[in-house]
Amino acid sequence: MRRRLLEVIHLNRTATASALSASIAHELNQPLGAIQSYAEAAELFLKAAPPNIQRVEQILANIRNDDRRAAEIIRHFRG
Repeated sequence: MRRRLLEVIHLNRTATASALSASIAHELNQPLGAIQSYAEAAELFLKAAPPNIQRVEQILANIRNDDRRAAEIIRHFRG
């Protein structure tokens, strides 16, 4: 009976860790995906003739905001 209880506890911990990992991955993928998209857009604006520096500055601000968002997600899960 004790062995079964330990097995159930282990399975419960494994399931919890798996669910937590999936949640963290999902939450972080959103800002990281946005950062990737913004970086690709910034490249296009810089390659334009003439380069749209004002738009690139806006994109860089968005990248910083999403970086802060990702960092906040990590802080939240650590807490």
